[in-house]
Amino acid sequence: MSCDATFASPLGQSSTALGIDLIMHSATKYIGGHGDAVGGAVGGRKDLFKKMRNESAIHHGAIMSPFNAWLIARGMATLPLRMKAHQAGAQAVAQKMIARLKIIHYAMSLGHHRSLIFWMATDGLMETSFKPHRAQLEAYRAYAGDGAFRLPIGLEDADDLIDDLAQVLG
Repeated sequence: MSCDATFASPLGQSSTALGIDLIMHSATKYIGGHGDAVGGAVGGRKDLFKKMRNESAIHHGAIMSPFNAWLIARGMATLPLRMKAHQAGAQAVAQKMIARLKIIHYAMSLGHHRSLIFWMATDGLMETSFKPHRAQLEAYRAYAGDGAFRLPIGLEDADDLIDDLAQVLG
């Protein structure tokens, strides 16, 4: 079994305890944490890792650039502090309401030090990602309507974010 654990970060999910054989992370996101590096990581059982090593190296490259590795290692040093701040900020925002966005930036990413928001229209999401059957699309549309906002919380002060969100919904 494999899992992309990017959203949880290595701190938010014990993949091996869940019986996952191969764990993937976009190190560009929470692990790097500054939105300035590109990289990824795969870890897992030795026997499975050996099988994919050659194929992966051919199609994706064997290693990331030394500079990206340094940027990601720099971010890893503060990962526990940043994840605690991300979680506290997200919880506080979820318990209150939203305003006009002056602090939160309109962009699509996550794990960034800045809070970002992005509108994902149901039709576009379904065409590019899931390609559901009619019943599945109807069920999703009943749940999400015309679309959903993606709102990863950064490191800004939670009250500042809540104030910013409150302006939009007012």
